[in-house]
Amino acid sequence: MWHRRGVTSTASQPTETTADPRTAGHTTTLDGSWNFRDLGGTRTALGTVRPGLLLRAAVLSGLTPAGEQALLDLGVTDVFDLRGPLEIAREGADRLPDGVTGHVTPFHPEEDDTPVHEASEQQEQDPMERARSYYTKIPTLAPASESVATMLRVLADDSRGAALVHCAAGKDRTGWTIATVLGALGADRETILSDYLLSNTAVGSLRDWMRRQYGAEEAAKPSDELLGVNEGFLDAAWTAMEAAHGDLDGYLRAIGLEGGLDGDVVARLRARLLES
Repeated sequence: MWHRRGVTSTASQPTETTADPRTAGHTTTLDGSWNFRDLGGTRTALGTVRPGLLLRAAVLSGLTPAGEQALLDLGVTDVFDLRGPLEIAREGADRLPDGVTGHVTPFHPEEDDTPVHEASEQQEQDPMERARSYYTKIPTLAPASESVATMLRVLADDSRGAALVHCAAGKDRTGWTIATVLGALGADRETILSDYLLSNTAVGSLRDWMRRQYGAEEAAKPSDELLGVNEGFLDAAWTAMEAAHGDLDGYLRAIGLEGGLDGDVVARLRARLLES
């Protein structure tokens, strides 16, 4: 099981015109980024995620002054950048206003960190299979584990404000990180998946960004399917996590959170992020 205290959701699947009843997915404007949303309002077995504390987005290197001001207006004190040094060199560092602490916590600090939607088109292996294979590695990737654990500890600190996590497109590495946080908060798989799949609404924005970064020819190469996310990707990561660690509790213990789901960090995380 993804979450040992999870419940089975009987809610209907979301459509393009109907908001999912299990997740708020509050989307607002963050000028200079995309795939941005507030996880506030997401319902779990243990409560509802408080708004204005857990945010996710795509890369922030293109934030405009209005975007920087939006971070301040939202009360963001911490931004977690999951990109590696090669990506940051290519795409630029985050543009953050004074008062916001940037944490560079890469999933791939020392290797070629080309994102899934770019690297997969450059290999002989089927792009979708390569992307799925990438997801299977995340739960046992040491730097990724350190990154997720660091964010959980900061999120559990009630002296901090809102936290925002992002990678390049805000869908794969960010998707796994947010899935872990929501799981620790008591969300079931269906609820986690509902938020994860919202990144498919940002495929056009991602392609536009790639066009500006790399030119029209490169931006046209990946399929819409590869630029998005699908249930099979996240299922591959969950299956790998369960094979390596048993369940989410075992995963949290393995990444250094003493006591796992029953430990101090998760208790403080729930107390801070959940409301009845």
